[in-house]
Amino acid sequence: MRSWETYPTKIASQYRFGVVLTGMVNQQVKVKGQFHFNESVDRITEACRLFQNGVIQTIIITGGSGTLGENELRESPVLKTFLSQMGIPDSAIIIENQSRNTYENAKLTKPIVGNERILMITSAFHQRRASACFLKQQIQFDPYPVDFRSERVRLTWDQLTPSVMAIKGWDIIFKEMLGYVAYWIVDYL
Repeated sequence: MRSWETYPTKIASQYRFGVVLTGMVNQQVKVKGQFHFNESVDRITEACRLFQNGVIQTIIITGGSGTLGENELRESPVLKTFLSQMGIPDSAIIIENQSRNTYENAKLTKPIVGNERILMITSAFHQRRASACFLKQQIQFDPYPVDFRSERVRLTWDQLTPSVMAIKGWDIIFKEMLGYVAYWIVDYL
């Protein structure tokens, strides 16, 4: 995981747009009036913090439904409601809710941002594939990886024993690597 994740680079002091790639809403839990997120929630909470600190002026949430079967839940409107309830003005939130994958995130974000340099916010394990897609669309961006899954390298007893989290890490890495190759084959990168 450590060798696949990307790490932050120097970012500018201010951006007109911070683009958040979705993939954090837990679609399995539906309780009216509540938000349920998965481990990638850092994507939206960091965007909120960056907005409140004046680093980004507008938050663009890109992502519709990434599920193959159930298309009724679109993440962008859910996340817009969440940001509004966190005190972000609606005028500072733009949603793109038609994309179904990372390639479409980039393609449908390009008309919104034009030639403006953006801050792209996504999980560290996803940043490599997202960056390639955004480059393909000729979007100027600075990466802002969040949601790190790798740990500091140090040998402890816990690292020598089997771990369910290690299996989950391999699942994430395998999906990202397979996605990267598939996107390369179909010329999304």
